[in-house]
Amino acid sequence: MASSKAQYQGDLPVRFPLAYQQNIFSMAKKLKLDPAWLFAITRQESAFKSDVRSPAGALGLMQLMPRTAQHIAKKNRMAIRSDKQLIEPAFNIQLGSQYLRSLYEDLDGHTILATAAYNAGPSRIRQWLPEKPLDADAWIETIPYQETRHYVKNVITYYSIYRELLGQPHDLSPLLANVDLES
Repeated sequence: MASSKAQYQGDLPVRFPLAYQQNIFSMAKKLKLDPAWLFAITRQESAFKSDVRSPAGALGLMQLMPRTAQHIAKKNRMAIRSDKQLIEPAFNIQLGSQYLRSLYEDLDGHTILATAAYNAGPSRIRQWLPEKPLDADAWIETIPYQETRHYVKNVITYYSIYRELLGQPHDLSPLLANVDLES
């Protein structure tokens, strides 16, 4: 945030740090997720501030709601002793990554749908699916919540930037696969 105010907008490594990379790379490998996507979600959610709390009560780097965190922890045979655990970077990244993976699986491996679901909730995303196949970029424009629409666009942008920083190819076509009822 400070680099943006200081007009360092071209300094991508400063504006898009590879913070907590050991945790992110470890979870990406374990869960078979693109680390650029995990960095992008974390950047959008918290700008890598580990102790952040949203007005809605979401906590930590990947901004987990305590109830969602409890559900994911139980599903993965983990225990949460207190909400303070959710601001511990390694634990938050582990739970947030597992949640993102479950959304990705539930939405048939569609990254854009899982990204939107991470912000708005999976039940809303199913309600927003089109009646016939639609290009993902067009579907994004139909998202009825402006916050979620901007969230998804930001994550796509950050994803592209993190792919560059990680030396990965820039092909976004898998990310922008058609959205349809089978998703």
